[in-house]
Amino acid sequence: MTMNFESLRIPLQRGEAIPLSVHHSSARLLRYAHNENKIVCFYFIFACLLLIGCTSSPRFTSRYVGDGNYQLVEEGIASYYAEPYHGQQTSNGEIYDMYKMTAAHQTLPFNTRVKVTNLTNMKTTEVRINDRGPFVGDRIIDLSVSAAKEIDMIGPGTARVRLEVIELGPVTPEK
Repeated sequence: MTMNFESLRIPLQRGEAIPLSVHHSSARLLRYAHNENKIVCFYFIFACLLLIGCTSSPRFTSRYVGDGNYQLVEEGIASYYAEPYHGQQTSNGEIYDMYKMTAAHQTLPFNTRVKVTNLTNMKTTEVRINDRGPFVGDRIIDLSVSAAKEIDMIGPGTARVRLEVIELGPVTPEK
């Protein structure tokens, strides 16, 4: 089967076209290359969307609490830290006391007050952020032993929790 491609035209920008005289096998090659470009473009767009989807989204959401105020809320896994750290200096310079109602969080300002709710049993406690952490897996907060006892997570060691910022601490640059 022979085809006449004498009048084949390749479109350019602004509706212009140039004539192209090609042999029929060259035309097949052009069509194949055009389809190949579509496939490469599809995979490129798919990879970009996949990368965008894998980027970390903000961990906090906000919730309207009335009078034009919003509250920062975060959900995730909590753990607690105890004996090896008791009496050691925390990131804000205090000495860690596992019997006080304190916690470690990676990003909240020091002295932020947070309500922690154990989502398994709905027990709550209030803590003050005075340290940085946790640095294990997907955990969002490390509670002191006293705070962990109040929400019954000493036995399991971890719990799914909701954090609600009650009062944001002063935002100062960390050294």
